[in-house]
Amino acid sequence: MRLLGKIGVILLALLLVSCGGDTPNPGANAPSSPTASPTAAPPEMSIGPIVWSETVDAESGAPNAEVSAFTPQSPAIIASIEANDIPEGTEFTAIWMLNDEPIEGGEMHVQADGDIDHAWIAFRFTREDDKSYPVGQLSVVITANTGVLREGSIEINFP
Repeated sequence: MRLLGKIGVILLALLLVSCGGDTPNPGANAPSSPTASPTAAPPEMSIGPIVWSETVDAESGAPNAEVSAFTPQSPAIIASIEANDIPEGTEFTAIWMLNDEPIEGGEMHVQADGDIDHAWIAFRFTREDDKSYPVGQLSVVITANTGVLREGSIEINFP
């Protein structure tokens, strides 16, 4: 055991002598060059404007046809946003209002289960066949826990 301790001390002394000591090192003050390239920062999430539609594509989730108004008999009211570079865990929230009054039960949430390169995020209202949407100004505020915010409004009116 004593022999291993002496060998360790000798190796440590040799290492210290070879690393500096009193011998000047001409490159000691020279800037060091990085040995590995820096890790690129993850891309920032980008969100497009709200797109209103009555249907979305079953595969991509993209709106099928943008609308500029809804009727009380529209099959669905959908507010979609196109998003890129969504980090895992991002939660989107939509808060709906009709004529500047909050819609009871109108808060909706969607969460990304993993990193997503590109997606359409859709928030939708559907109605029962024997019901109609009320006439008025429908508004939505879509937020993400990353601070992204989109607001939009559209009319529900008779054709």
